[in-house]
Amino acid sequence: SILPLERTIDSVRVAMSLDGDLFVLCRDRPDRVYILPRHDNQVYWLEDGFEDPLGWTAANGQEMVVRPPFRYFEPWRDRRVIEFFTAGSFDMDSLAERLSSRWHEPKTIRGEFQLLLFARELGGRVQLMQSPGDHRVGVRLDYDTDRSAEAEALAEELKRMGFFETGRQPDK
Repeated sequence: SILPLERTIDSVRVAMSLDGDLFVLCRDRPDRVYILPRHDNQVYWLEDGFEDPLGWTAANGQEMVVRPPFRYFEPWRDRRVIEFFTAGSFDMDSLAERLSSRWHEPKTIRGEFQLLLFARELGGRVQLMQSPGDHRVGVRLDYDTDRSAEAEALAEELKRMGFFETGRQPDK
């Protein structure tokens, strides 16, 4: 009853979380951003639009429990990626701590063999990857194009540390 199938099919996708949750707009309610979660049959919406993308509301009026304590999404436009790898020896946690010191209150999500750092100053994230027993670390910068100066400064710092660039999207 919140978002019938016909309206869902006619909706416009505006973003997707890394979990596969779709953020959509409908022509008859352009003031409301709906969320179609990948792992849930409930339709949610952003009570305050993108002013507070963490404030998911369900039809029953209860807020969705979000884990990790913050949720993020990736826009499909105006993004750039720079990837790095090193032959030198690094500890992923020490590297994350060093990079985190560049920003004001970065957020972190830890995976089994990766660490994601989210920085407002970058308008995106830094993904650190290290296989068990391996001394090498892969780094992926994923950032908004309007934050290119911060990303390029970080890229130069990584190069000074011994990382080499393995790719860019889109190409220069």
